Amino acid sequence: MRLLKGADLAGKAVDALGLPGPDATAEQLRALPAEKFATLKGKGLSVSPVPVQGDQVLPVSVQEAFKKGWEARVPLIVGSTSDDISVAAAFGIDPEALLKRLGAAGFLVRVLYPGERDRGEVARQTARDVVFTMPVRWLADAHATRASTWRFYFDHVTVANQPKYPNGAPHGAEVPYVLDTLDLFSGTKDIAVEADRKIARALSGYWFEFARTGNPKADGAPPWPSHQAKRDRTLFVGDKIEVDDNFMRARLNILLGVTRFLTHLFGR
Repeated sequence: MRLLKGADLAGKAVDALGLPGPDATAEQLRALPAEKFATLKGKGLSVSPVPVQGDQVLPVSVQEAFKKGWEARVPLIVGSTSDDISVAAAFGIDPEALLKRLGAAGFLVRVLYPGERDRGEVARQTARDVVFTMPVRWLADAHATRASTWRFYFDHVTVANQPKYPNGAPHGAEVPYVLDTLDLFSGTKDIAVEADRKIARALSGYWFEFARTGNPKADGAPPWPSHQAKRDRTLFVGDKIEVDDNFMRARLNILLGVTRFLTHLFGR
């Protein structure tokens, strides 16, 4: 995966907005309507989905920083969704191609998903766990030795949209729930029901108290215990909210054990 420097990218984006690239002043940038940034189109004008690394903001990768214990020792919430791999195309990942490239190791992968017989679904879930679920577990394990850490797994789909999203919650689906903006967000404001709003109130409550006190709590919702490297306790958000002990632990332990091999396959 290619890496971008924030300053280089910003210069190109600002130039495309009609300002003198890296020479644009802070005043000129503040004067631009926010809506103009949504009109940016073209190669090299977006960081998605590649990381910005190697500049003053992020001189090394997130993984390297956490591995060496360089991250800030502050409370952390980290998580993923049940269909994060819905953005596979943007990451240049073909789940089916990945499974083929595994060769003989593909048998081991299929063993990790005993309830799935469809090859395409096994490939999708494998890609999801390698790219999203496993790294989140790894980051939580690493940070939990230095500061309080909470992990979540978001699997709730707005009731009206459940037939449309049979694979679960797509990438970013948790955002309007965490912000409690279901009735404002264009994708949910006309279809949200009380069951959806109940989840949103609970999640926004967790995040609000976390921001206020450093400890996520929510009225009327289950206590959210912190994650420990030797005891994985994950807040599972589906049609209801519950705490799952050792969530996907055996599967993710195996994937973590072959990280180098899988990383080579992904070219990351």
